[in-house]
Amino acid sequence: MRRGLNYGGKGFKALEENRDMNARPLVRQHLLALKMKRWAQIGRSPSTYSNHRSAQARRNFARLYAKYPEIAKRLGLHAISPYPPL
Repeated sequence: MRRGLNYGGKGFKALEENRDMNARPLVRQHLLALKMKRWAQIGRSPSTYSNHRSAQARRNFARLYAKYPEIAKRLGLHAISPYPPL
């Protein structure tokens, strides 16, 4: 439990239960695809997005890539997509 925040008895549990995305399957896939493309873009060009760390963007992309490889394959993204070209 986080310190300094008063979640109450069942409030914290309710926050944990709402971590899943409540969306229709097609909308969910579209939202995940947008997230994946966004994190890849931030990792590829960190100077464009100065308010995000490139390492964090690459970790977020890696988590999404590991969890949803079929969406990444459909978008044409690879494991090295969030890294700048040499």
